[in-house]
Amino acid sequence: MGSPSGYSITNLGKIESSSIENAVFIPPASPAVKKTEGVLTVNGRMNICTGER
Repeated sequence: MGSPSGYSITNLGKIESSSIENAVFIPPASPAVKKTEGVLTVNGRMNICTGER
């Protein structure tokens, strides 16, 4: 397999929840992707999570 060259951006959405205080996105490990960014908003707080190979 060649070196990773792709990028992935995922918007996981926006929720309001009394059961969940905060959350983070754990990007999947993919041999084809050089960098993955996930955006998740819970209770008005946005988290941008980055995975880089």
